[in-house]
This record gives sequence, structure tokens and C-alpha cells, in this order.
Amino acid sequence: MSRVLSTLIAVGISAVSLFAARQSYIAIVNLRRYEERSERAAKHSETAAHELHKTRTTQGTSAGVRPFIRRNCFE
Repeated sequence: MSRVLSTLIAVGISAVSLFAARQSYIAIVNLRRYEERSERAAKHSETAAHELHKTRTTQGTSAGVRPFIRRNCFE
């Protein structure tokens, strides 16, 4: 019984992870598509520069957290 429950939980976690990975991929593609425009806007607007910095910081944090989660949670 517990083995079946563990398998169901693992399948659920995998499904959620795949969905999150797909959403991340779409977001990264969109960010790259508009990066040049964002950089040009940042040259002329302090608000745009701040938003671009926040976006890049978020991307960097996400890239740094993934290996940590993979290493510590899926051993």
C-alpha cells in the first residue's frame, strides 16, 4: 500500500515539475525575445532599468537554486 502511495506521489511531483519546467522555458524564450528592447528602454528610463535588473536577478537566483534542489532533494 505504501509503495503504491509513494509511486503516486512521485508521479504527481514529476507532473508538477514538468509543468514548471515548461512554464520556465516559455518565460525564458519570451525574456530573450524582448531583452534587446528592454536594454534600450533601460538606457532611457530608471524604472525600466530597475525592472530589467529585477528580472535578471530572478533568473540568476532560479539558475542557482535548481542545482541545489536537485543535489539535496533527489538523492
